[in-house]
Amino acid sequence: RAAETAERSRHEQLAFRGAAVDEDVGQVLRVVVATLRDGQEAEALATSSLCQAVEHVLCAASPSADCGSNSSASQKTVAPKKFPAGSEVWACWAGDGRWYRAHVKSVSAKLIQVVWAPPPSEVGPTNSSDEYLSTACSIDALFAEVGHSAVLLVEDTIRRPVPFPVDELPDTQWDRRLSAAEAQSFRLHELRSLFSELVAHRKVAGAGTAQAQCEQPLSDNATALTALRVEAEKQVEVLSSQALESSGEAQCIEEQIVTSSSAMESELQAVQAKRAHMTEQVEGIRAHREKLLKQREELTAQLGIVGEELMAAEAAEAELREREQLLHASRSRVTEQLAQQLQVAKLRSHLAAQRRDVLESASQASRAVEEQLAARASAAAEGCALRAGLGGQGRALGAAG
Repeated sequence: RAAETAERSRHEQLAFRGAAVDEDVGQVLRVVVATLRDGQEAEALATSSLCQAVEHVLCAASPSADCGSNSSASQKTVAPKKFPAGSEVWACWAGDGRWYRAHVKSVSAKLIQVVWAPPPSEVGPTNSSDEYLSTACSIDALFAEVGHSAVLLVEDTIRRPVPFPVDELPDTQWDRRLSAAEAQSFRLHELRSLFSELVAHRKVAGAGTAQAQCEQPLSDNATALTALRVEAEKQVEVLSSQALESSGEAQCIEEQIVTSSSAMESELQAVQAKRAHMTEQVEGIRAHREKLLKQREELTAQLGIVGEELMAAEAAEAELREREQLLHASRSRVTEQLAQQLQVAKLRSHLAAQRRDVLESASQASRAVEEQLAARASAAAEGCALRAGLGGQGRALGAAG
């Protein structure tokens, strides 16, 4: 019966632990899902990148415009991009000044080593064969070292960057006026293409409630994470109290085991001492009986009395031996039951401590994600504000075109 009770208690503890683990994993997954980037947030960041490209083209097309102050201000406020190893980038090849797909291999203070991407097996609408260096230029170059200004992350651009002008070769005699005309024609083509892209982007994105639509998902996620964090902190307090109670219960059971074992040990020692004394008496009576057997003819009556005493002593010895065996069995059973109760109490304490640690980690992760979402909401708000200024830049592009 004790074994069945222990097995039932063990199954109940496993079921309770499985339910608690499922609940904790679900809460952690909700925190992880909240860190995913929203589609409207990506659209706002793409708008910011388009705005910077428009400013760059306008400054290049209008040398007399006051672009130095704006660019310097943007350099002061915008932090330099980081290029993690293995990221997909656009890299400018010095051979023709065009941008090709590549992957970052290593980054140093002044140069970035890139690996030119191989062309895909199938060309789709999102990529073309001239975006890959080995296909467009028919060369077998694998690596190249370029400056930080000649590398752009693919995720930060909405199209292939415009090519840089190539330096004149020393052994050629190009007509400078024709080069200037070609450069102006290229800029005009670039302005028209950027203007068309800007018009299409405005039609797709819209201008009415874009900012509210962009900020609302982030604020909703932050509110949900705040509620999850508050609930997790309450559960941490409850689990801490449960852990303290389980620890106290385990300590009480240990004290009971020590007390019961000491009492059983003292009683067992007393019984063993009595049995040893009785064994000595039995040995003495047996020796005396042997002596009397030799004198059987003379001491028959005395031998009968001694035989009765021997039988009584042996019966007492058997009774004490049986009692000793019962005490051994009782001590083993009680020790096993208390050990099982101790194991269950320790399991409860360990489970409560583990859940407390998991919920504390989830609470800290929720707090970090809240700060990250606040920063992302601020960045999205700035992108939406820049979208409001795209109208004036569209008109400037139209005038330049």
